[in-house]
Amino acid sequence: FKPEVTSTPGIKIAQETRFDNRDLLSVLVNPFLDRKERDLYYLNSLNWVSLGLRPPKILGTSIENRDKNWYTFRLGRPHHRMLLQYEKAPGTATYYSVFSNPGVSASYSFEKNAVHLNQSANSTLGLLLGSLFEFIRPYRIEKSLWEARLRYSREEAFSQLRSQTTPEQRKQINQRLNQTLNFAIRSSGLDQISGAFTLPSRITTTRSNTFQFRAGNHLRRVRFTQIEQTWNEDFSYISKLRLSNETFGFLSLIGTPVPRNQTGLGDRNSTVQTVITSRTGRTFLLSDEADPFDDPVIKPMQIRSFDSAFDRMELSQVGSVVTQIKGFDGYLQLPSVEALWAGSQNNFYYSLIVGAWGNLNPKKVPGVVLDRQEPNLGIYTRAALNWNYQHTRTGKDQKIRAIATHIPSIQLAWNSAPNSVNPAYLSLGYSLIHQTRSMNLSITSGLLVAAAKDLETVAFTRSQIGLKTGLQIATALEVGDYLFWSIEGLQQIDPSLSIGAYGQNYQIASGLKDRSLGKAYGVLMQHRFPSNNTTLQTRMGVNGDRFEVRFQGTLNF
Repeated sequence: FKPEVTSTPGIKIAQETRFDNRDLLSVLVNPFLDRKERDLYYLNSLNWVSLGLRPPKILGTSIENRDKNWYTFRLGRPHHRMLLQYEKAPGTATYYSVFSNPGVSASYSFEKNAVHLNQSANSTLGLLLGSLFEFIRPYRIEKSLWEARLRYSREEAFSQLRSQTTPEQRKQINQRLNQTLNFAIRSSGLDQISGAFTLPSRITTTRSNTFQFRAGNHLRRVRFTQIEQTWNEDFSYISKLRLSNETFGFLSLIGTPVPRNQTGLGDRNSTVQTVITSRTGRTFLLSDEADPFDDPVIKPMQIRSFDSAFDRMELSQVGSVVTQIKGFDGYLQLPSVEALWAGSQNNFYYSLIVGAWGNLNPKKVPGVVLDRQEPNLGIYTRAALNWNYQHTRTGKDQKIRAIATHIPSIQLAWNSAPNSVNPAYLSLGYSLIHQTRSMNLSITSGLLVAAAKDLETVAFTRSQIGLKTGLQIATALEVGDYLFWSIEGLQQIDPSLSIGAYGQNYQIASGLKDRSLGKAYGVLMQHRFPSNNTTLQTRMGVNGDRFEVRFQGTLNF
């Protein structure tokens, strides 16, 4: 508020052409103003100075929450060509592989009945990258497939495997290859693989070395908030008022015509006497009786030489503020390519991954238009190393009674655009797997150090035990800024059905891996379909203050 200066200080001459504020001049020296005119001139003459805004008084609030969930649907056509060729040297094989799974994807919200075009385009592009791998045709694989099709068309019987590698060595080679590939998949930065090409890789009973190029969708967690405020004006009114319009002014002058009703004179005749004194001291009294003065009369008045006024006016306005907070907390499916090197040497397994992802429109996520955008491009790298040591315990009959596996591990992850939900991290862990004829026990403990803005350290331990009777119990404990624990148990009723219960001291956000303190408990049901190796788990229970049902499983066809 910048008030207009209505009158500069200094000596004033009470003439309209020589006074810089006509309204103030009228209030000060014009006695012929009626009440309405005087108030108008008075208000116009004031120099208003703003004392600022008071904190608003909230008369009432109304909060409305609208949650919208977005789901990703994928449709793909997998095509895997693989060849494991045993070489002439005993205990040696070469692995060839080309995998393609091109497809389409859509991000859809049932609440909005809409498809998010940007996220759908990102995930579809990542899946379409897999079609490039269809054009990779290694000679060894194509030759083997051609021979196989030819023999199949001739309805020839399967021929025996001719190799210097013994069955035990083949078993060890297959086991090492599977462990190497599984270790590479767990280390990958891709959530959905649309294509992979493995260069010819040498596999032996004690060593493996694979190098792959992959394409697909990188899963990136983001969390954004957009705040919009709208002020809806209703009406304004004067809530408090303190004026001096009745007492301020006017400044009277000698000889100023003054209305009779402002002089205090009664309605009666008046006379004027004039006394003349000569130099000799002689006095003469002149008396002149006159008719009643007509208005205005001229009378000596008490002169007010100055005046001041400090008024106060408080304006209030009734209105409403609509604050709309839009947020997105979820995952982006971003097209990505990566190079992976994985291998093993005796009991050591290692992997190193370097990848890059892109975003077609970083300013758009479902429900939010960002004023600060995600990067168009990003890179990430991951490294993992573990040591797999296994020993057996045999009985007097030399039969295996127990197998114990010890797996210390270290993992490292870094990305070029870290944030609170995508930090760089270092994980140190140790796993123990103990198997007997009547029990399977696994325990994993570790320490996770995450670095985004600040370092965060979390210690964790997980255990699972399975008995011969069909009882399975799993527990988890994490200690960081908060303490989280969970326990669940399942009892096998028949080969296809298990029933149990679960309990935990945290709630899980729908569709996310976030947790917040709060009780959750309920019942578990797990169905197995041996015909297609499919498992479906159903969780029904209380999650915080709401009842929920969750389905999780795999479907193979």
